[in-house]
Amino acid sequence: MAASITEIARLANLSANTVSRALRGMPGVNAETSARVRLLADQLGYTPNRFAQGLVSKRSKLIALAITEPESYYQSAIVRRLRANLNAAGYQSMVMEIEYEDAGQQAAVLAELAGLQADGIIIGSMYGILSEMPIWEPLQQLDRRKIPFVVYGLGSSRKVNMVTIDYHRLIMEMVEYLLQKGKRDLLLFELSLIHI
Repeated sequence: MAASITEIARLANLSANTVSRALRGMPGVNAETSARVRLLADQLGYTPNRFAQGLVSKRSKLIALAITEPESYYQSAIVRRLRANLNAAGYQSMVMEIEYEDAGQQAAVLAELAGLQADGIIIGSMYGILSEMPIWEPLQQLDRRKIPFVVYGLGSSRKVNMVTIDYHRLIMEMVEYLLQKGKRDLLLFELSLIHI
């Protein structure tokens, strides 16, 4: 089992507060003491306890991702990029799958994520969030609890923080571009535009 700050403090004959400050590189600890504490921590295999740090800082450094079809090519590419960017910013991420057509399951996942005390939640839906289903109550609960969240996917009739693709504009710009290039016989292949 990895060493704790208390054990390092006992072995270094220092207070736990001094050891904690030394390990975090905070002021008030001389360089020699800091070096001794870091060496002892390395020798004992100390790793910081993120949950304990979260209790002190009131920040979990966790961003939760609630995603429909996370295994799809589109979603997996987005999730990979999100996780890489979150990691680079010092955040951990957790991915949970939500079912597009099961609002009860969506609500349960969001309630579970809210209970994790995540610093924020990213909700990703390939087809958008169903606007008239019970998903809105959990979103309102997140808002009331001051848990930041953003939805990405298709547009919605409700007012939420949302990042979306304007498919109508995208298609119009593609057609305009092809027409400007002199193309006249256009053909659109699509998998499914049922949800657009």
